[in-house]
Amino acid sequence: MKILEEFQKAFDDIVMPYINSLNITNQFTEPLFYTLEQKSNKFRSGTALISAKLCGGTYEDVLPIAAAVELIHNSIIIQDDIADSDIIRRGKQSAWRKYGICYALHSSLYIIPECLRILRQLKSNKAVEIESLFMNYYQDVYKAQSGQVLLNFRQDISYQSFLDVHLGKTALGRWAIISPAIFYSQKEYINIFDEFAKKLGDAGSIKNDIENFLESGDYEPFCTDIRLGSPTYPTYYYFSKCNENERDKFLRLFGKNRDTNYSELRQSILGKGTVEHCIKKINDLVNKAICLLDKFNYCDEKEILIAWANNHRINVNG
Repeated sequence: MKILEEFQKAFDDIVMPYINSLNITNQFTEPLFYTLEQKSNKFRSGTALISAKLCGGTYEDVLPIAAAVELIHNSIIIQDDIADSDIIRRGKQSAWRKYGICYALHSSLYIIPECLRILRQLKSNKAVEIESLFMNYYQDVYKAQSGQVLLNFRQDISYQSFLDVHLGKTALGRWAIISPAIFYSQKEYINIFDEFAKKLGDAGSIKNDIENFLESGDYEPFCTDIRLGSPTYPTYYYFSKCNENERDKFLRLFGKNRDTNYSELRQSILGKGTVEHCIKKINDLVNKAICLLDKFNYCDEKEILIAWANNHRINVNG
């Protein structure tokens, strides 16, 4: 998609040269940079740059924010791939597969103090606040990941606990877009950017969970989540619509790591209107996110955020 290519280009042309100027590439960061340099949307650093412009600032002012968020995001990607035993990332071998688990893991942890040193280059009296928030949000990501592991899909599951997991996963993206507003002391924009990022984070998570239901044959990713006991928004909604017998049947499968009839399960989930509900939820979140931008006058940066938001939509006829 064009908007994703624009974020990647901004990273390649603006953020990566800055990262290279820091001279942090060495034998300890090789697995991290292997992951970082693979093509991906790089929207976290991109939205940091856009946020700076909307606050009346410059890209140069917030380059430490843009660099730190991409470095730490790719650090977490390495750890996620190790935890999930994923051997492919962005069409290539995952870092742990290429370099070994220990080397890749240590590289991902090595970059944390480097990120803090990068953030100390911010030329603002808000630098300490931004750095502190970075560590808090970084911790929120791990709380969310641990929370997902700890969630048991029961009839009395707390929906708020589920939402907390969803929200925690968006923490770094939210930090990236609100930090420039903190940098420039634009208090009125902080909440706007935070709510914008929350809504798109939720929309993106649900879209990722539901997309394989829009295909005709491949239900494997969704059913793998069920076998491994990973709650998702679609499974939560489906479970909430089941009767007692259907819930019992589902709970006998959830987290039991056993084979099941993908086709039968898919039809049961479709029969509860799960896909239709999720599509409506996604598109409603996108609409609300775009409405938050009404505060800003027309400019290229606003249009890019709108295009980024619209990229999360699912075409009902698609």
